[in-house]
Amino acid sequence: MSRLIVALVIAVAALVLGIFWYRGHGPQPQPGQGTPWTVLQDIEEQHRADSSHDAPLLISHPEKSGYLVLGLPTSDPGFPWAWILLNEHAADNTPDAQPKMMPANARFHVDCAYIGTLLAQTPADPSVKALLQRRCTR
Repeated sequence: MSRLIVALVIAVAALVLGIFWYRGHGPQPQPGQGTPWTVLQDIEEQHRADSSHDAPLLISHPEKSGYLVLGLPTSDPGFPWAWILLNEHAADNTPDAQPKMMPANARFHVDCAYIGTLLAQTPADPSVKALLQRRCTR
């Protein structure tokens, strides 16, 4: 009887350890399979220490994805860029859809002439267009 209990305890412990290992080492997203948020997080981390952030930065197909990401300068030294996904928004098929942006509600600055040229040449989600046109400066 005691051998059976010991065997059950060992089996349960092995199962629990296996689950924890799998959660930490399970399948990882391949390039082009990251979620929009992970793509934005990766870009934000890569560019956080940029020394120059005076002009907007357009990144096409980061991590072999289908996304277009616009980096706009902020005045925040901790987060010098606001990253906006141009071709997707957070809540599909709703009139008040918010663009996917990191950090959320960042205070960026961008010239309206740049936004006009960008939107004429680059496909962008309607909610992103509205946000950029509303918050640009003349």
